Amino acid sequence: MFEKLLKLFKKKDLGPIPDFSDVKVKLKPVAGIRPGMYLTAIYGFVILLVIFLVFFLPGISANGTYITFKSRPVRAGVWIDGIKAGVTPCEILVPAGSREITITRPFFEPVTMKKQVGNFVFAIPFFPRRETIESDVTIADSRKLAEYAFKEFSQWALIERFNEEYHYPPVLSETLQAIAAKPDAETYSNFRDLLDAALPFVHNPDLAKDYLAASLILETRGKVLTPGGLAGFIQRHKKLLSAPGNGIFLLYSLLPPGTADDQKIIPNPKHIPLTQKELSAVPQFQTLLNIYRKKLAAFSTSRGTASGGSVSFNSVSFRAIPSGRYIMGENEDPASMLSSEYSPEFPHPVSVASFYIASTEITNQQFKSFLVQNPQWQKKNLAQLVKDELADEYYLTGWEDNNYPTGSGSYPATYISAYAAEAYCKWLSARVELSMPGKIVRLPMEAEWEWAATAGNPESFIESGARLDAETSRTPGVAGAGGSNRFGLYDMSGNVFEWCADWYAKSLGLAANVNTVHPVNAHTDMYPFGGAKAVRGGAWITRSNEITAATRGCQPPYFCTPYLGFRPVIAEK
Repeated sequence: MFEKLLKLFKKKDLGPIPDFSDVKVKLKPVAGIRPGMYLTAIYGFVILLVIFLVFFLPGISANGTYITFKSRPVRAGVWIDGIKAGVTPCEILVPAGSREITITRPFFEPVTMKKQVGNFVFAIPFFPRRETIESDVTIADSRKLAEYAFKEFSQWALIERFNEEYHYPPVLSETLQAIAAKPDAETYSNFRDLLDAALPFVHNPDLAKDYLAASLILETRGKVLTPGGLAGFIQRHKKLLSAPGNGIFLLYSLLPPGTADDQKIIPNPKHIPLTQKELSAVPQFQTLLNIYRKKLAAFSTSRGTASGGSVSFNSVSFRAIPSGRYIMGENEDPASMLSSEYSPEFPHPVSVASFYIASTEITNQQFKSFLVQNPQWQKKNLAQLVKDELADEYYLTGWEDNNYPTGSGSYPATYISAYAAEAYCKWLSARVELSMPGKIVRLPMEAEWEWAATAGNPESFIESGARLDAETSRTPGVAGAGGSNRFGLYDMSGNVFEWCADWYAKSLGLAANVNTVHPVNAHTDMYPFGGAKAVRGGAWITRSNEITAATRGCQPPYFCTPYLGFRPVIAEK
């Protein structure tokens, strides 16, 4: 059997290949037309077909003009006959005919034009019809524009580092380019406030480059650089870099670490430090660092010992917190806190005005009272809240209609977004103002929260009986079940994390001046939308050895988790 199969595949000898060199093919006439004539006609037709396909058909199919759209600032939307076609700078094939073209950005006046678009049929792949439209879009609302830019910038600032695959768009400098079209006092003031608010968010070279470019645009009003504009730019940043506890430390945190050899570089006025090692070798840097150490050591820290009384609204008890001065952040040598890892907790002095703060985190029972009177925040409207980015799909997990899970009325309200917490504060504020005119209810600033948690004694942060290291229980405990701190506040160190009013800025302490007399990030409260809200305290999942009063965290404001709640404050408007 096997031999038969081999015979099937055995190569047969077909003999020598015939010689066809003498074979000739002769075409016959077709319909009386000689071969030479009809072959010429066929070749001509093929050539004409190729010319048509290459030089004419693309133009007929395109039927329009390639228009390059440019704008200042960039990233303006291009709309053609009411349909969005691109974002500047871009090239768009605009169909021939009468077209309505609109170029606009959010919070800018739209630029609308009627244009008769032509068509260029011949050789469009090689010589297309091209035009360019350039336009400066004018600001319609500089305040809203600044808010929009702040949100974008603070969102990008949540990313630790950028790379070739993940680029940072220069949000600030692109936005400030618009000042050239409307360089009035209002625009300048709003953009200056934007840069002041943005500084604590600068924590890597890409963000810093954008910030400096935007600062230069602000001082020149987007025009040609003049000696006056350059002087204003230099003065602004010279003051920033020369103040102890300010920009010089921020600059240090932005530089790469460098090598040990960098410290051997002989200081040279013409040499710009390019690494942390090089900057630390500069005598002026060490001088400023020593001045800052001395100021921190000599700073008169308040030592709060007791609360100044309490008030109650809608079953929420508020404890009075006296004004105070203290070192916000870790109580460490500032030199050891300059690295990127520790910079969020960089020590810096603050002075806090008196305020009231809830003695416990808001409970499910207390939050239910708000939901009953504010149906837009009830769980039945979850789809709309998610669509509006005011909460995520976990909002009020475990609730049925307006009813919290059975037996959890005295537990902290969790699965609550920062926006929902702020809505609760606004609702309660209307009741507080009736008996305390000039006061409002809001989330605490980070500086207020840290002062209330420590009373100037960071070593006493962890309360007796604080609910920490309770991961096995998978749940928070009853609000206020543990011991209280010196101000009579419960669960500042444990139970659940707590939302703060500040938008989280990693370089908060590095961008603060030693003479600060107000919660240093208070100006960011002017902006209703940002990247992430600051989160303070510990939670039932936190290990006690992993947290201090200075520990900072953040979450997107629409996040709802089982580890995060809130406690409001009553403060001056």
